[in-house]
Amino acid sequence: MAVIVKKRDGDVLVQLCGEFTIYEVNALHKALMDCLNDHDGLILDMRNVRKCDKAGVQLLASAMKRAGDARKHFAIENASVPVREAARRAGLGIVS
Repeated sequence: MAVIVKKRDGDVLVQLCGEFTIYEVNALHKALMDCLNDHDGLILDMRNVRKCDKAGVQLLASAMKRAGDARKHFAIENASVPVREAARRAGLGIVS
């Protein structure tokens, strides 16, 4: 999984590229939580995610909850079809 980080108006924009599955989420969890701790909010651009499973969706839900608890902005932009389908299969409406 390639990760590109850019700052955007106090938030951090994280572009994820590749697979977002159980094999990648452990390493990504710390990186995303660090981004939330260090910035006003977190925006995930997921247009280049080729594969996503329940572990990936669980990480999205965890990041969203953590942002909400900290009263920080959280958004998912450009969710790819695999991300939208994995969220739908998991019964989560966090991705449109």
